[in-house]
Amino acid sequence: MALAAIFGTVSCNKNFPAQSSAPEAAVPDAAISINIGMENRGTKATTDEVKAFQINSAQVFVFDSENKLETSYYEQGLSKNTTHSMKIATFTGQKTVYVIVNHSRLNKFKPHTSTISDLENQITDLYTNKPSSLVMSGKNEVTVVKYGNNGTAGSEAQIKEVNVYVKRLAAMIQLDGIQVDFRGTHLEGATFTVQQIYLKNVVGKCKLGVSGLTGSAQSDVHPLPLDDDMHTDYNYWYNKGTLQSTGVPPTTMENMSEPCNVAGVTTNLGRHLFAFPNKTVGDSHANPFDQRHTRLVIKAHVKAAATYSDLDTDTYYVFDLPVLAANNIYRVKSLRITMLGKDNDNNDDDVQAGRISPVITVDEWNGTTDLTYDF
Repeated sequence: MALAAIFGTVSCNKNFPAQSSAPEAAVPDAAISINIGMENRGTKATTDEVKAFQINSAQVFVFDSENKLETSYYEQGLSKNTTHSMKIATFTGQKTVYVIVNHSRLNKFKPHTSTISDLENQITDLYTNKPSSLVMSGKNEVTVVKYGNNGTAGSEAQIKEVNVYVKRLAAMIQLDGIQVDFRGTHLEGATFTVQQIYLKNVVGKCKLGVSGLTGSAQSDVHPLPLDDDMHTDYNYWYNKGTLQSTGVPPTTMENMSEPCNVAGVTTNLGRHLFAFPNKTVGDSHANPFDQRHTRLVIKAHVKAAATYSDLDTDTYYVFDLPVLAANNIYRVKSLRITMLGKDNDNNDDDVQAGRISPVITVDEWNGTTDLTYDF
């Protein structure tokens, strides 16, 4: 009776499908409790950083000792939690528990047929991500034991707990602020308004799998890299050379109207964009398009003071980003502008004045690359 009560609780609370009444069907005789979370974000996280920790939906896949799918379970509407726990019925034995967070429900994987490799090599699109709902992945192993002794009292204690720390598949590009200094130039006294920031040359595909177990915080585990043939399939890249007119992934672009001080005082922006990993080491500005670094573009409107010029125009500033790795922050700590940028961003010409000086530091993500630009 106790065993039946436990399974009743698991099934009712989580809305499991009804078990088949066929006599030959095996009935799960155990359960696991999965605790889903991410590394501690600290106490100084901005609002947008907190959103990068949100768990809005979660799908759990349980694989047996032969790496075959045993069961799966999906929940949504999780109220933007930063951690979540669920119970799921299973059989006893060695299990690998995979958790996919903030992805649309994956129904293609079939029990006793699909394998861990099938899930890990499943390709997802950047468009699935939203700024407040980033796709994440993680896995851990657990040995599941049977409830109590033939369902006797105390069986609840036999529910095995397993912790899974999920990793973001995307990288965060964080723009802290802009220092505009037009003093002593023909633009002294002008107005400078940031209208848009976006990423171009963005890899649009990523695997769902991770390279190892993520049962503890800050594990040295990374999302699996994209195969070379898919990385160089440019049908899978977004904003090739410039911002595309339609179908832009919501994580790669933000419109705004942010006036900036033009006398050398930093204007805080605190904006965040997200992109899938881009493993391109060498760079290119060639036409036709080929693999190249992802770039950060800032579109601004500059209107000169009447006493100096009648300039009233849009201008574009383009900055190379380093090789992008998943679950890492690339923080633009200093961006200093002293002149006009490009007249447009209709192509990917190499006319940049900015230079990169990366410094790697440890953060609540896998790490942070601090970037400094002058233009």
